[in-house]
Amino acid sequence: MSGEVRLKQLEQFILDGPTQTNGQCFSVETLLDILICLYDECNNSPLRREKNILEYLEWGELECMSCMSVHLKSRMKLSLHHPPFHFLV
Repeated sequence: MSGEVRLKQLEQFILDGPTQTNGQCFSVETLLDILICLYDECNNSPLRREKNILEYLEWGELECMSCMSVHLKSRMKLSLHHPPFHFLV
């Protein structure tokens, strides 16, 4: 399956919403969580020095984090962190 076909299917999956996909869709909260997770992982790794990663981090700081900083900060506070999972080790 080509990249264009997969991208089109993903786009349709998101745009259709839960009513047309039997509840199997991404919510705005899920997409925000993905962006926050990706931003944190890129920001705290050796990959940060790579050009593409650095550009993504700069975009995240300028576009996403500044526009919705209050919402994202509260969302990050509510996210699960490592301490709740220490008992599993």
